[in-house]
Amino acid sequence: MQFFPNVPLSSVYTTIMESSTIEGSMKRAEKRDQVFGRLFGILSLFRSTRFMKEPPSEEIRSIVEKCVEEVVGYYKQKQWLREISVETLITILKFSHDDLIPLILSNSLSLYIESRPNEENEELLIPLPFTPSSLQLLLQVQLLLHDKHIEFDDENVRRTFVENAEVNPHHLKQLVSVYRDSSFTFPKLHALWTVTVDYLKQFAEDWEESLLKWWDAITTQVLSMSAERGGYFAAGSLANRS
Repeated sequence: MQFFPNVPLSSVYTTIMESSTIEGSMKRAEKRDQVFGRLFGILSLFRSTRFMKEPPSEEIRSIVEKCVEEVVGYYKQKQWLREISVETLITILKFSHDDLIPLILSNSLSLYIESRPNEENEELLIPLPFTPSSLQLLLQVQLLLHDKHIEFDDENVRRTFVENAEVNPHHLKQLVSVYRDSSFTFPKLHALWTVTVDYLKQFAEDWEESLLKWWDAITTQVLSMSAERGGYFAAGSLANRS
């Protein structure tokens, strides 16, 4: 796609969606393959760098919105799809023009807040608890936005991704339950661990002190529960990032 700029992105998107349709008669393995095929197709769309051109047209914005909604849907569908869904969202952000980032984050809000009606049938926005993957995405979004100057008109996007009081270098050590849950991805180290180190390096006033406090909380309350499996991989992560 990068080398065939005359091929409309809408045509490529439609082809990806049609060729990865899931039918009811498919076996479980076939459905899984179709899901992965669709996610890899979306990844290839954005890695083509064609979404980085400016200014993004309405057609481009529509395709981006559909792709993000598709990926977010997979995140919610199955727990084992969360990691690859978040990695796909991160790729979409990295390979999109800055004008598209508010749109991408707006369509990712349902990972963090849920709309529920109250007794008067008024809409209430309820914060959702972090998962290892949603916290990873939030940290990586803040790292991505660090050197950018993007204005967010949507107050919910700004509060969730930019001004989130639950996410700062001093508070991460209190999110022990999230890191504990991430240890169940054994034998693979969850990306949240390495992203946390990068986050502390970037945003903590004294990143080494913050890292030690965070690490002390993790080793005291998380690794003691998950034994050596988390300790081995996390220690290796820190050694590589320090």
